[in-house]
Amino acid sequence: MLWVVVEPTLRQILGVYISRHRNNMIVAEALLNSLIKIYDGKHTIVYSDGGRCYPEACVLLGLKHRLHSSYEKSIVVERASEYQG
Repeated sequence: MLWVVVEPTLRQILGVYISRHRNNMIVAEALLNSLIKIYDGKHTIVYSDGGRCYPEACVLLGLKHRLHSSYEKSIVVERASEYQG
């Protein structure tokens, strides 16, 4: 499974993560932990699409979790596609 983390305002890909497993809390925790190391813990809020694994991973890592609205999610996907193509 390919995971791509996008910062929608700056239109930047913050990280890419590949796992053999589907979306679960352990994989989400590993992904978020890798981003914490890359960015020295500067970002403490995670926005997600409502997947069940993200809130649990955020609690374990001491991060705040927020949900994207459907509108925000569509903008993120559109901007990521626009940025890459």
